[in-house]
Amino acid sequence: MAVLPIAAIMLVDIIGAVFAIGCLLTVAIPDIPQSAGKVHILEDVKKGLAAMWCNKPLRAAFFPIIFASILYMPLGSLFPLLVRIHYAGGAWHNAVVEFVFSGGLLVSSFLIGVWGGSRKRFLMISLSIIVLGAAAAAGGILPAGGFWGFVVCCFFMGASGTFFNVPLMAYIQETVAPEMMGKVFSMLTTAMTLATPFGLLIAGPVSEAAGVECWFWASGLLMVLAGGLCMAMTRRYDGGAERTGN
Repeated sequence: MAVLPIAAIMLVDIIGAVFAIGCLLTVAIPDIPQSAGKVHILEDVKKGLAAMWCNKPLRAAFFPIIFASILYMPLGSLFPLLVRIHYAGGAWHNAVVEFVFSGGLLVSSFLIGVWGGSRKRFLMISLSIIVLGAAAAAGGILPAGGFWGFVVCCFFMGASGTFFNVPLMAYIQETVAPEMMGKVFSMLTTAMTLATPFGLLIAGPVSEAAGVECWFWASGLLMVLAGGLCMAMTRRYDGGAERTGN
């Protein structure tokens, strides 16, 4: 970002896409039976919502997860502003932050690939939200000279993503019937995607009025609370597999 032209920087995305597609070519995707009838979007939405509602653990975790998503999604857009305004950094500093964040994601992906993760899916999800919130809050609380401390926080923020996504996806695959899985994934992904503009609508004015660092520590503390709430609401379900959507 600091030394290369924009064309070379954008080429990194293309190289990454080629690598990802190459990896997917080695994955055997099961042939899920599909309905031969006409697709009815509203009917599919209703079925997806019904399947999620019938899954008590997923229903219990849904609102804490969406609340945490609303708080988290704006952070990616605010990273460069925090680095430039609070830590007085430049393009090189932003490159370090992005690199370390991605490094945390890569290391955690390797660890969970070797380990396989805990059977207590929602405990992992809750702890990942708590770690994410604590790291974001620390990034906002650190003084202006604490850039390298913020870099460490970015590593844990990136690492927490894997320990959130993998158990959530695994739980849905374990407990939702194959013919309903796509609908449930679509509902959950849509809800989390809609959290992005909604979160930005809140984060923008707050950051402008109180400072970007204030959004980081305030949203971080709220994410810690969301993680604790998710843990409390899913504790009695964790460790079991309740198949729904049949």
